[in-house]
Amino acid sequence: MLRVVLDCNVFVSALLSPNGSPAQILDGWADGDFEMIVSPLLLAELERVLSRTKFAVSIDSAQVDGLVTGLMEDGLLVEDPPADPGLTPDPGDDYLVALAGVADAQCIVSGDAHLRQLADAVPPVLSPAEFIEREKWVPSGKDPPWYFSERISADLGAASKPTSPEPRSGGDFEPRSPIARKC
Repeated sequence: MLRVVLDCNVFVSALLSPNGSPAQILDGWADGDFEMIVSPLLLAELERVLSRTKFAVSIDSAQVDGLVTGLMEDGLLVEDPPADPGLTPDPGDDYLVALAGVADAQCIVSGDAHLRQLADAVPPVLSPAEFIEREKWVPSGKDPPWYFSERISADLGAASKPTSPEPRSGGDFEPRSPIARKC
C-alpha cells in the first residue's frame, strides 16, 4: 500500500478549506486509499500550529483534537528519526524527509514551494494537487472517490455526469477517544 508523509501545512489547509485538494487527500486516507505516516514530532508540530490564535476563528478545538486523535489511532506511527541537517532549505523540514526515508514513504505532500523544489528529494515532494493527479486513488475493486468520478467518466467518454455525494466538511473529524498526553 502507498505510504505518504504530509507536511503540517496540508493538514491545516484541509481544515481551513474542506473542499480543496488537501481535504480530498484526508478523505482518501480516511477511505483507506493509502497509509499516513506520522511521528511524535509531526503530531506535536501539528498541535502547536493548529493551536495558534489566528486559526481559532476558523478551526475549533474539537476539529484539532479529532484530527490528531485520528492520526494517532489510524496513522502509521513511526519513531522520530534523527534529522539529517541540510536536507532542505528550512532546517525545520529536515525531519519530514528523514521520516519519509525511514518509513519507506513513496512521497511527501507539502504546500511549501521551497520543499517541493528539492531537485533530488527521495522520496519526491508533491503539492496536494500533484499528489491527487498522480495517484488518482482508484484501487482495484473500489469505486473512484467522488472527486474523481466526473473526470474519469469524461475520460472514458461517458455521456452523463455521475452523481457525486456532497463533500465532507472539515468538521467531520470527531474525536474518537480523549487525548491523554503531554506536549
